[in-house]
Amino acid sequence: MKKTDILVKYHKMAIKSLLAEEDVLKMKLNSLRFSVNFGKTKNIHKINETKKNLARLKTILSKKLLSKIDEKN
Repeated sequence: MKKTDILVKYHKMAIKSLLAEEDVLKMKLNSLRFSVNFGKTKNIHKINETKKNLARLKTILSKKLLSKIDEKN
């Protein structure tokens, strides 16, 4: 997926869905790291891509949470 496609996907998701997606990405990242530790170095590109997606997701999630807090105040 392209960066813009991922950003659009994450912006459309609700906060609960973003939290669930964050858990999925964390598990995927741990799995990829485990496979790299056992000699499957072809996954390094996937690890970097997953890290970037996780960072994007966290940025969008924090913005959504901050906007929710602002709405309450």
